[in-house]
Amino acid sequence: MLRKGSTILVVLLVATARANDLPGTEFWDLQAQIAESFKKQDYPAALEQLKKSDALVPNRPSSVLRMARAHARLHENDAAMTLLNRLRDMQTYFDLAHDPAFVDLQKTPGFENLVSSMEKVSESRVTAATVAFKIPDTTFFPEGIAYDTHTGDVFVASMRKRKIVRITPTGTITDFIMPHQDNIWGISGIGIDAAHNTLWACSTAYEVSEEYSPTDRDAAAFAFDLASGKLKAHYPFHQQGEKHFCDGVVIASDGTVFVADSQGMALLKISPGAKELETLLPESAGISPQGMAVSADGKTLFFSDYMSGLYALNLKTKQVSRLESKAKASLAGIDGLIGYGNDLIAIQNGILPNRVVRLKMGPSQKEVLDVQVLEMNHPLFGEPTLGVIKGNMLLLVANNPISKFLDDHQLSDLPTPVILQRDLR
Repeated sequence: MLRKGSTILVVLLVATARANDLPGTEFWDLQAQIAESFKKQDYPAALEQLKKSDALVPNRPSSVLRMARAHARLHENDAAMTLLNRLRDMQTYFDLAHDPAFVDLQKTPGFENLVSSMEKVSESRVTAATVAFKIPDTTFFPEGIAYDTHTGDVFVASMRKRKIVRITPTGTITDFIMPHQDNIWGISGIGIDAAHNTLWACSTAYEVSEEYSPTDRDAAAFAFDLASGKLKAHYPFHQQGEKHFCDGVVIASDGTVFVADSQGMALLKISPGAKELETLLPESAGISPQGMAVSADGKTLFFSDYMSGLYALNLKTKQVSRLESKAKASLAGIDGLIGYGNDLIAIQNGILPNRVVRLKMGPSQKEVLDVQVLEMNHPLFGEPTLGVIKGNMLLLVANNPISKFLDDHQLSDLPTPVILQRDLR
């Protein structure tokens, strides 16, 4: 929660999260209760809590899986199978055959076919993307990407090296923001406001960044001159003792900048000429924003929550609503989100297998009609993260090794960073 006297101004408070169909703090309280119930092997209690959680955030794959586990532990095999089939329909993969909760379920008719169908999902490939370019530094840890429509230059941010590189149309790679420049930390999402000659960058002191120590807590949005790389403005939103992660930025046509604080669970805003951040959506809404996209008409801000799917913020009324989906495929695990005409392009690295999908939106953009897989199990995928549109081409960061590094903290045997390109026509 924001402290009294914070430099971040709260301009909109969600008084009753449930009134707007938002998870609220109740959802996160339930997650702690569910974990405790499983620890105590109190599966009836876990089921009741999971049903409430599923009502607050429908079709969250991990919730559905845990409900299936609880039913299986209670020998309610039919209910468990119904839920596991629901996961299969979401086109997600879990290693059911080696899950201890489903040992007895393996004797149930249909379980073997279910495992087989999930394995097919895990092995399915859709690979139309080709290599746009590579960055010759295996310790770069690419995350954000931006495109300058005026020059044709592409910019890629580094979580580890604390810098941003520029790639010209001829393929020349140079440092645009030098390592550690202006005390910037690991850089995640970036975006370009070409009309105002500005590159915006999200920065957070993070475990993978060079010279990081656990006492470092900086998180901020930076604005750099697009021509010179000089610092134009700096918007810190860290308060000592509070946790924040500047995850991404997106810029509206009028120069308004929207910023995602995924760890602080807040959606922030920088108005043109503003000296400080405003809060559009506070922690009490229970949403951890990540990917963001502004609608083509500039009236709606779409944003993803890794756990709970997609939301839309009406920029005039400030009302937030969950996007409904008629598709069975899961909308969880979305990291990157990019607008493309009336549709949205989503990069999902929070479900298996990782994929890039096109969300076919209804005419009003209030619901997802279909989910079309554009890329899945690409041989150059490591952890795909963020993307940007260049004409009709999607450019996406294909293989950030951040998860591997957090597992073993080794810088050896890392892949060369790859930017893929995928024609969307």
